[in-house]
Amino acid sequence: MTCCAVCREPIVFEGGKWVRLARGEHIDDPAGDQHGGHAPEQGGPFAELSPPYSTIVADPPWQYAKTNPDKSAEGYAGKVGLPYSGMTLDEIRAMPVAEIAADDARLFLWVTNRYLRHAWSIAEAWGFQPQDRTLVWCKSPRATTPVTTEFVLIAKRGNPPRMPWHGTTWFQWAHQRGHSTKPAAFGDLVESWCPGPYVELFARAPRLGWDAWGKGYETGASA
Repeated sequence: MTCCAVCREPIVFEGGKWVRLARGEHIDDPAGDQHGGHAPEQGGPFAELSPPYSTIVADPPWQYAKTNPDKSAEGYAGKVGLPYSGMTLDEIRAMPVAEIAADDARLFLWVTNRYLRHAWSIAEAWGFQPQDRTLVWCKSPRATTPVTTEFVLIAKRGNPPRMPWHGTTWFQWAHQRGHSTKPAAFGDLVESWCPGPYVELFARAPRLGWDAWGKGYETGASA
């Protein structure tokens, strides 16, 4: 049985929202007023979130210390001073993203060139079907890195609203301050394409109107 995190009463997901099954007083609402909307109690890593989400953006902490991305490694942390440790592919695949996704939802998965071939299996492990549209962020060349592109795999679950055609799949957004921080223009693009509720996993910075989740090392994200 699923219970509401606010009123602790039994709830079920119907008609695109969580509705209460039982009548009675709200245990945690002394005024007896209807709160802003039922949300299920959560366990595991996403306990503080309020699913389901129609649009999910994820930017996992990929590892780079070893040439084989299937094996555990410490990543760049400790080698060049990045502010976080990485996650193995198995750890990323095991994240219960499907549990916070709406029945009809879309996923935007940020991925680097080394891990591009693994992005499909990660999306599928999270309960999404990869689509035939991959976005490319083309960065201005810099001396600090030979790689000037990042990718966004788009995947869907169920039958979310059809996305409009933007006219291109590559974008020349400016570099952002802070390691792995993504352009605000990308969030604008997602909002123009897809409905909320929105959540960003491994968020580097908060965004108005979005929920954010992190492991404690992303600036401004939930711990």
